[in-house]
This record gives sequence, C-alpha cells and structure tokens, in this order.
Amino acid sequence: MSDSYTYTTNVREMLYRACELSMNLNADTKTTIEIYSKFLDPIEKITQTGAAAVGQKVNTEVSMTEIAGSFDTQAES
Repeated sequence: MSDSYTYTTNVREMLYRACELSMNLNADTKTTIEIYSKFLDPIEKITQTGAAAVGQKVNTEVSMTEIAGSFDTQAES
C-alpha cells in the first residue's frame, strides 16, 4: 500500500468518526462544528505529512463560516 493511500484512509476514518459522533449525540449545529473543529488540527497534520511524502503541497485553509452555512442549508432540506 502506498503512503498516500494510508494518509487518505486515516483522514477519511477521522471524518467518518466525527460524523458518527455528531449523529450519535444528535448534536445541534454549534456542537457539530465544535466536533469537526477538534478533528481539523490532526487532519491538517496528517494531510501535510501525506503530501510531503509524495512531494506535494496542500492548501489547508478552512472557512468554518462556509462549513456552518452548509449545515444550516442541510437542516432546511
């Protein structure tokens, strides 16, 4: 297995667990954002390490405002 596959799998697993946690808690938007925020720092580090392993750079800027807006839109659906 390649390094990039391992890093991608780890990030996917972390995002899945963040989603699972917010769903199991029946979290409101604020709590869901807090959960995902806690996962972002380690995900950023994993992503940077994985990108460096394959010789690429990563843009890691995330707008929590944009993320919050997407939760509000989904709740209205």
